[in-house]
Amino acid sequence: MSSAIKIDMRLVQKKMLQDWWISIVGAVLIALLMAVLTAFVETEYKSHSMVKLAEIDKSGPFDKQLIKKNSQDPGRQGMIVQGVATELSYKGNVKLYPRKTGTVLIEGIAHTPEEAQSLVEEATAMLVKGSNEAAQKYIDIKQEFLDRYDQQVSQYDQEITGLYKGLEKNGGVKSLLDLRLVMALMNDREPLIVHSLGQRILLSRALSPAYVVTEPMAPKSPYRPNWARNILIGVLLGLMMGVFTSFLLAVHKQIALEVEKDSSV
Repeated sequence: MSSAIKIDMRLVQKKMLQDWWISIVGAVLIALLMAVLTAFVETEYKSHSMVKLAEIDKSGPFDKQLIKKNSQDPGRQGMIVQGVATELSYKGNVKLYPRKTGTVLIEGIAHTPEEAQSLVEEATAMLVKGSNEAAQKYIDIKQEFLDRYDQQVSQYDQEITGLYKGLEKNGGVKSLLDLRLVMALMNDREPLIVHSLGQRILLSRALSPAYVVTEPMAPKSPYRPNWARNILIGVLLGLMMGVFTSFLLAVHKQIALEVEKDSSV
């Protein structure tokens, strides 16, 4: 009796080809099982939108300290995105995906198409409003600096007006001194006016408000379950299991034949 059993892989392959129907049956059975399991999965719909966040031109009239403090996130837009996501998290499955281009992808998942669309619409409106408000607050900081220029100009105007009245009443040396003082004040006043006007023009162009790139719409087909994907997975798994089963049966039969030959010798 031989101690080693030799397996002829050609015979195994031939047997597997004869049992091709096992793979087909396995694919059908597993696909049916996946279909049954998919039927128990709760149907969900997904809607989405795209929002362009408000942008601030940092090359505009901003102080260096202000730019340095907020250079990574002008207008605190990142905090706005997180705030909207947190506030809407209790209402449903809402996710916000910020991108490097300054846009945010909003996805909402709900049990009906209308609920999914409504969820994304609410998130979109909140994000646009919050983004614009945060950016506007950032602009208002610079506005305060420009208001100080206006106050200085107003002070110069009051002093110049008072000196002009003195010139009308007085004459002589004092009038000449007052006239020189008026000219000096006007020389100091003029750059402030030019600077303030130029800064305000730049400031008016510094803010690009947020807007909706892609409007949310009601989805036409369910997001989950994905019947086609699940059944395809079932077919592939069934085929793999069928081929493996055919291989085991063919090897088992080959071993049984070898054992039978050895026992008969």
